[in-house]
Amino acid sequence: MYYCTNCHRVTPERTENCPYCNKFDRLRPAEEADECRLTELDALNASVMESLLKEANVPYIARPMMGAGISAALGVTLEKFVFFVVPRCSPSLHPQASAVWRCIAPGHRRW
Repeated sequence: MYYCTNCHRVTPERTENCPYCNKFDRLRPAEEADECRLTELDALNASVMESLLKEANVPYIARPMMGAGISAALGVTLEKFVFFVVPRCSPSLHPQASAVWRCIAPGHRRW
């Protein structure tokens, strides 16, 4: 597995350019400490994703895209979250993560 330091995604093959962001020379072997981007979801779907990931025992990080001030001013429902998992839990490698993704995936961009 190779990790792109630009877009934070993993790919099984080493290439000169990242297949996701097309940046040159950003792929390196994935490490346990890497945070791999799983998806970006709105607040409602993020709460569902959190429940599913917890139930499947998939370690994750959910980072809000807006700051606390903007989120408070615009409302929590407009907030979006980016989910990250460790490389060993990426959907291509981890059966529970793949099952979780199939539950919530319709209509959302992945990877």
